[in-house]
Amino acid sequence: GTSTGTVIQNGGLVQVGGMGGGDNNIRIAFDPGSTGSYTLNGGDLKVNVTEADGSVHSFTVPYAAVPLSLRPGQNRYSFTTGVVRNLPNTTPYFAQATWQRGVTNLLTGYGGVTFAQGYLSAMAGAVLNTSLGAVGVDVTHATTSIPGERRYSGQSFRISYAKAVAATGTNVAIAAYRYSTNGFFALNDAMQARDQAQLGAGAARVSRQRNRASLTVSQSLGARGGSLNATASASTYWNRSGSDVNFTVGYSNTFRDVAYSVSATRQRDAWGKSSTMYYANLSIPLGKTRPMTLATSLSRDTRGSTQAQTSLSGALGVDNNVSYGLNVNHGNSSGTSQTNGGASIQYRGPIAELSGSVSAGADYQQFSAGARGAIVAHRGGVTLSQPLSETFAIIEAPNAEGARVTNTSGVRIDRRGYAVVPYLTPFAMNDIGIDPKGLSTDVELKETSQRIAPLAGAVPMLTFKTAYGRSAVIRARQADGSPVPFGATVTDA
Repeated sequence: GTSTGTVIQNGGLVQVGGMGGGDNNIRIAFDPGSTGSYTLNGGDLKVNVTEADGSVHSFTVPYAAVPLSLRPGQNRYSFTTGVVRNLPNTTPYFAQATWQRGVTNLLTGYGGVTFAQGYLSAMAGAVLNTSLGAVGVDVTHATTSIPGERRYSGQSFRISYAKAVAATGTNVAIAAYRYSTNGFFALNDAMQARDQAQLGAGAARVSRQRNRASLTVSQSLGARGGSLNATASASTYWNRSGSDVNFTVGYSNTFRDVAYSVSATRQRDAWGKSSTMYYANLSIPLGKTRPMTLATSLSRDTRGSTQAQTSLSGALGVDNNVSYGLNVNHGNSSGTSQTNGGASIQYRGPIAELSGSVSAGADYQQFSAGARGAIVAHRGGVTLSQPLSETFAIIEAPNAEGARVTNTSGVRIDRRGYAVVPYLTPFAMNDIGIDPKGLSTDVELKETSQRIAPLAGAVPMLTFKTAYGRSAVIRARQADGSPVPFGATVTDA
């Protein structure tokens, strides 16, 4: 959510750019709704923030994906290959395949395998939907060979639960418990241990998780009462004493059009070090003709570090396809103050998203530029697109080049009569419209809107009927030079 379109990669590693430096209070939000079956394992997201002065501080975002279900007979599968990065000595290759199938309306099965040098794991499980909530159960078996040591083998068992109670406004997003045996390594842990083996350390330097419990719950307080949310997790390890404990409580609401939120986060690691951070945020909409938001936030932790941030963001263009942001930050840590600022811009075009940012502080400057897009092959050929979600649509509108797709920012019909709507909401009615303004007078749209409710992962082709013919203006006179009477019929030979 913080960096639009950024996707958590295998192993939970992701880079979010354009943040700037200066002891920033980084707020990470994520949407587990698009994750594949293999990420049902869950696990904390370890966030390391490298500041402009080279210092690094870390924090943990408790994370566990909601059990996913499919309709009977539906399948979802994926295959991924790449390298494990951020290791000091090696960049090992890995491959991962997942599969999920809806057995009945109540039962969904899923599984996955991961291969890497010296590592193999396989997972199988199922999700059961009941009137009391969704329950997921799975087991993962992994074997890991550490050079110079031995081959480790172990299992990890997990049970999870999710339930939304509409009557009370309570949403248990996830409640999960995991137990792993002493010989179990996750992919990142296994690759880290093999990497450390080159230095003679090996498995002894990698913490192997034993137990983990997590809970994410929210409670609505009515139409005007706002909402409360809480997230908590606790973990213990095989090869070190103590436990990691993290919990966050927060409250959010709106007053007229002004949104505000407050939260407190408490973390304690296995070595007994604790810290608490308090956070407050205020968001004020500005402008009537153009969307614009002024936001300010303030945070303070028990280490004596404070952070104040103010930002202005908005959008421009016919369909708000140009987004911009300005920010100024002031931080004070250990008696040292630092002020920095930055600006960013994003353009959503018909075939790609382009972005750029710049930020600067007392002793650093940062510049970035990016381009993201997709290539879609279909029965009419190949169409370039903005970045895609899991569920999207292809529009076919012959000869309607340049027409704007009204429900998506920046999308236009290309010269071959096609366009890609990069995201749809599955299992809900989506209105897809074409604006005829700006079309050639030679083209007539027989229909300008359609509605569709796609399945998750579907890619429907929507055909908009058009009529094409060269148009002309006729100045007609009768033989005596007088005008042709109003209502006369014009025909060709």
